[in-house]
Amino acid sequence: MSSREDGIKKLIKECRNVGKKTAPNMYDAGIRGILDLQKLGAEKSFFQTWKHDPTSVCIHPCYLYAIEGAIRDCAWNRIPEKRKEELKKFSRELKSSF
Repeated sequence: MSSREDGIKKLIKECRNVGKKTAPNMYDAGIRGILDLQKLGAEKSFFQTWKHDPTSVCIHPCYLYAIEGAIRDCAWNRIPEKRKEELKKFSRELKSSF
């Protein structure tokens, strides 16, 4: 097994809400684990992942919820509404900047 595959499996194991589809994108963008997500925060983690490969990452609040849930170690639907609104706003602003 390659170190990339091992790294992707580590991301999935460490980071709640990060699955087989999102983990490779994050790993390839330089996010290697929960500590990277916590250090960057949801918005910067998402932007770094999206910037690395904009064709494979959809700008959508749910992607941001998954990252925020991983950071908080909770299900995405347990994120406080105020924080969800901030993530929705970030998503809208990013989309409208193109």
